Amino acid sequence: MHLFDNTLKSRASIQEMVKDVAAANANLLIVEVVRRQDAYYTSSVLPRTTDPKLEAGLDVLDHVLEQAHVRGIAVQA
Repeated sequence: MHLFDNTLKSRASIQEMVKDVAAANANLLIVEVVRRQDAYYTSSVLPRTTDPKLEAGLDVLDHVLEQAHVRGIAVQA
């Protein structure tokens, strides 16, 4: 999944995406968590994104990991 649409920009849309992946019996998600040298997760290296469409307080990587691992889906970022 990439960051050029809104799929990874809210908790609800991440949960829906993981639900769809699980329904398709997939076992791996590859997600983009850096775009244009800004981080959509808590990073000590890259600056935090200023993307206005990102849900406030959302750490994309953390939430994807949490939702996917509950369903036995591996994540590559």
